[in-house]
Amino acid sequence: MRSAEEEARRTFRRRVVNPKWLEGMERHGYQGGSEMLKTVDYAFGFDATANVLEDWMYERLAQEYVLDAARREFLERHNPWALRDMAARLLEAARRGCGKRRLAT
Repeated sequence: MRSAEEEARRTFRRRVVNPKWLEGMERHGYQGGSEMLKTVDYAFGFDATANVLEDWMYERLAQEYVLDAARREFLERHNPWALRDMAARLLEAARRGCGKRRLAT
């Protein structure tokens, strides 16, 4: 059995920031952008209830989902509302001080 923190790390690496999963989402256009937004929302919600995400996870979410030039272009073209909402959710997390202040393991 895994702890909630172990499962969060495992799922995060396996799916949330997995390049193949992200590329697959881009093949689905608007719906792919919606799925990316759901992923950000789920991560935020899981952290709000279980306090298991670490700073590096939020940093990777921001980097992979909002700050990456190619992904930003994809989202601006196919689902700009998802891009807007992801950025807002990540800013909210930063304002709330979400994430644990640990180094990546």
